[in-house]
Amino acid sequence: NAIVDASNYVMLELGQPTHPYDLAQLYGRGLRVRRARPDESLVTLDGVRRMLGRSSADDLLICDTKDIPVGLAGVMGGESSEISSATTEVLLEVATFDGIAIGRTATAQGLRSEASTRFWRGTDPEGLERAADRFCELVVAAHLAKGLTPPLVAAGHLESTPVLPPRRVVSLRTSRVNSYLGTQLSEAAMIGLLAPLGFEVEVVEGHLNVQIPGYRGDVSREVDLIEEIARHFGYDQIVATSRRSPFVGQRTDRQELRRSLRSLFCGLGASEAWSSSIVDPAEEHSTGSTVRPVELSNPIVVNEVALRSHLLGGLCSALRYNESHRNSEIRLFEIGNVFALSDSDDERPQERELAAVVFASLGDDASTAWSCWRALVDSLQLDDAQFELTQALPGESLALEWLSTGVHPTRSGQVHLGDLTVGVIGEIDPAVQELLGLAPRRLGWLVVDVEILNRCSRREKLAQPVSHFPSADVDLAFVLSDEIPAVVLERAIRDAAGELGESVRLVDTYRGRGVHEGSRSLSYRVRFCASDKTLTEQDISAARTGIISTVESCLPATLRS
Repeated sequence: NAIVDASNYVMLELGQPTHPYDLAQLYGRGLRVRRARPDESLVTLDGVRRMLGRSSADDLLICDTKDIPVGLAGVMGGESSEISSATTEVLLEVATFDGIAIGRTATAQGLRSEASTRFWRGTDPEGLERAADRFCELVVAAHLAKGLTPPLVAAGHLESTPVLPPRRVVSLRTSRVNSYLGTQLSEAAMIGLLAPLGFEVEVVEGHLNVQIPGYRGDVSREVDLIEEIARHFGYDQIVATSRRSPFVGQRTDRQELRRSLRSLFCGLGASEAWSSSIVDPAEEHSTGSTVRPVELSNPIVVNEVALRSHLLGGLCSALRYNESHRNSEIRLFEIGNVFALSDSDDERPQERELAAVVFASLGDDASTAWSCWRALVDSLQLDDAQFELTQALPGESLALEWLSTGVHPTRSGQVHLGDLTVGVIGEIDPAVQELLGLAPRRLGWLVVDVEILNRCSRREKLAQPVSHFPSADVDLAFVLSDEIPAVVLERAIRDAAGELGESVRLVDTYRGRGVHEGSRSLSYRVRFCASDKTLTEQDISAARTGIISTVESCLPATLRS
């Protein structure tokens, strides 16, 4: 059997010996090893009947001369072979088995014995006779220690023509040893360290051929031999050296940005999703995408013949799947690449990395996406962030089409950092939701271009001391034209508040009676706090008056009464 490498047999008679055994006459009592037949069973020493030959083709049985199983090879003996008070003879079997085969059998039977663990880790195929002799020596010594008559050990061994596997040969380069360890060891020194450990070394041009002994199954590669040399040379003899570069393993700015985005989205209760980059063009068209897709010349699936041009379709498919499993209140995000054909003459494909979040929990809408954007701006310390309503997004630049696919025509807008359009905030178009098979409800949506986000300027992360004195909040509402971004007003309020201004936050936007058409009322909550004293009413009143006068003088804005 190819699974069994070798087997040795030794016979012992327990009790007073009358004559020495002749193993040649006992050969007929030897054991046989074979694979288990389908639906064959065996009662093991633990009293459990094991069904064999079903889940694993590697089940091996130890059988007697009548081909009756007496043990599960390498795992546990059979109940019929158990030693009792009436036992007078013991046939000792010493064998080595393939570790993977024994591991599969033990796992299939749910039987992790000491034997299976030892064979699974590997045994020495060259030490079978030595192991048998040592066992007999220990049995005799144990009887003598107790003052008992030792059993008679039969002379010689019965061998089932063992075929030992050839020794593994590993090539060891002396230059690699010294490069790894920072030493100047010669070939003779390396041989002197390996030879006492049982390794046979042959010198070849430029390297050493090392034969691995059977009892060192843990050594299989060049680095294992280098470890043996270092261990026996002495770690204290190896001089510490400085590494070549102080920036080993440093992450790039893009990798740091991805990690920050993942941490932020997870902190907002979103789970990361993964969707396939290869999609059905018909599904892409149902999302309202006008980008020319990149088609594949060798698609695996008949309908999936193009690369995705946005992340909306994949996230909506994940939402639809969760809805079908009654898990509709979730938030999902994905960071991945999108593709499209450019408008140039050569029609080369373009590739962008986007990060998108869909908010589908109870109460989520465009305001949730806006809160996510504000948290992103604060987390990344982004500078000069602006927002404007979406107007005629399709048909503009390719980058903007990537961002604007499937968004609500009136409840969405673009976000800018300086002169760069970095993303879109709002809700998913209800018509697109219906085409994609989603339930009719408001779904918040945020998508940003990771590449542009990585290029944007950021504020310096300077630590500010925390004041021990109480703060005071003041609400101010200004009427401002729709043509002027709210961020301009917010920046003016922040500058006018000066050192006393701890934070400025937009709390309400109003359009309606009392505010003329083409304008809106923006309410901000300004928090004042001093680091050296408690602010008085006169201090707060003066700061409030200064903000109002500054805003009304530099902007076409008026304080709303």
